[in-house]
Amino acid sequence: MPKRTIQEHYNNFGYFKTYIGKEISADEMTTELFVGWIMYMIEEMNYTPGTVNIRVRTMRAFLRYYYEDKAWIHEAIHKRFKPIKAPIDVVEAFTVEEYRRLMRPKQRTRRLESAMWFRYPQGLRN
Repeated sequence: MPKRTIQEHYNNFGYFKTYIGKEISADEMTTELFVGWIMYMIEEMNYTPGTVNIRVRTMRAFLRYYYEDKAWIHEAIHKRFKPIKAPIDVVEAFTVEEYRRLMRPKQRTRRLESAMWFRYPQGLRN
């Protein structure tokens, strides 16, 4: 994993530790604790769904690791809470007329045509 990704995981874990305000044991890690953290980020901190989901995914990865690889926790907490639903941004496409206008060559001005004819005999050098 890239160093920046690892650092971001530590940062996100730090945000969780700040929320709980103390060291906790494996037995104190419950689904309710993580759901409460999600609600805190949404309701009290007014974080966007994107920010909340980044942090939720990070914590789920930690919990999966603690459960599956290390067996430090005895419940599959990571399966009991999910990222929140985020609104889908709707991006409008260009209309056919807008597309044609964008693809149409720019109209030449009289001044530009004069400059082009002046430079033509010079081989269009700069």
